[in-house]
Amino acid sequence: MIVAILDTLKSIFQLLQSSAGSDGNMIGAAAACIAGCCLGCLARIVQFFNRYAFIEIALYGEASQ
Repeated sequence: MIVAILDTLKSIFQLLQSSAGSDGNMIGAAAACIAGCCLGCLARIVQFFNRYAFIEIALYGEASQ
């Protein structure tokens, strides 16, 4: 669920970036680009740990802590 929220926020920042770029607001477009990039990196990190949590649960039958 966290990954879905992060992906949604990333999409919103991409829309803001294209909107700011078409309006000629380069500072806003750059800020939205940086924020979207940071959210994308965070989403990849969460997906990485999420995958290994599922593997641990499958192997040991316990919830990870």
